Amino acid sequence: MQAAGPGPAATPAGLFVRRRTLECRPRRMLEAMKVWLAISIALAMGCAPANSEPCATSSGCRDELLLRTGGRISYFRTVPLARNPTVRRAVIVVHGNGRDADRYYDRLVAAAKAESRLHDAALLAPHFRTEEDGPSPHEHYWSSQGWKIGNKSRDAGRVSSFAVMDELLARICSNTRKIFPALQAVVIVGHSAGGQFVNRYAAGGQDCPDPAVEVRYVVMNPSSYLYVDARRESALGGGFAVPAPDCEDYDEYKYGLADLNAYMKRVGPERIRKNLFEREIYYLAGSEDVKPGKSLDTSCPAGLQGPDRVARHASYRRYRELFDDWTGSVFATIPGVGHSGGEMLMSDTARRVTFR
Repeated sequence: MQAAGPGPAATPAGLFVRRRTLECRPRRMLEAMKVWLAISIALAMGCAPANSEPCATSSGCRDELLLRTGGRISYFRTVPLARNPTVRRAVIVVHGNGRDADRYYDRLVAAAKAESRLHDAALLAPHFRTEEDGPSPHEHYWSSQGWKIGNKSRDAGRVSSFAVMDELLARICSNTRKIFPALQAVVIVGHSAGGQFVNRYAAGGQDCPDPAVEVRYVVMNPSSYLYVDARRESALGGGFAVPAPDCEDYDEYKYGLADLNAYMKRVGPERIRKNLFEREIYYLAGSEDVKPGKSLDTSCPAGLQGPDRVARHASYRRYRELFDDWTGSVFATIPGVGHSGGEMLMSDTARRVTFR
């Protein structure tokens, strides 16, 4: 008669279960350590776990972008610029004359919530500081007018505000898709002074490096627009023509293409026209934005574009019709809204072109 072997059949059931438990425990501990290590590395690199909640209030969402110059700019963001496969749309909002990037960020978050897009959209708000804003020693800063039109910063780094946007886009939608692999669209939106920025950047900026990503520009209630030739609309309703020489500088940049700054000069008038005519640009105006206000440009060159923001929007729309190849732009008026960035961003029209 052969003795029973030492296999499981000859082992008490309780001892067999205990032996399996002891054998599995090291593997479980190893797996747990791997997960903990992965999360630690992600947090150290500025990556949030895929299921983390987006940062939805400006008070806790400030970050810094390191540029090729070695300098930095501040910005607000819902998610870090680290690999995130859930992001399908990126929206960049440019602040107004008050350089209140935090307020514009909060307004953009509110609009995204209204569209239920907070969890699949990366929202960003760069802060273009001036010297009076008290920038830190490593931050770039601009003149109060220069940041709006792509001028170089006033610090030693001497970087164009448009070059900053170029770098931001290069991170978000590079051809390698390292950060947002599922990205489908990028929207750059600005109100008032931010609208001036977006209008000029749409004409001269490098755009998204990945041609598969749709890029939209949304220009809301700017004080002035970029014209591509010397004609302006007559206040007397006589159509467009070269005006009398009352404003010698009316066609200089930022109003026209004469005497371009360094960034726009490298792009050149021909490419500027092509970009402005072909890119997907939405020009939105609040129907009640007719009051002068302290932020309205009342200079002679701006006055040739119309007496107020609504009139300037309408004149620019008619100006577009002078060019058969100006096909990429859409003009719309938001009923009942004045010069309010919050109301413009929350309007159905703005939310539609920004998030849908």
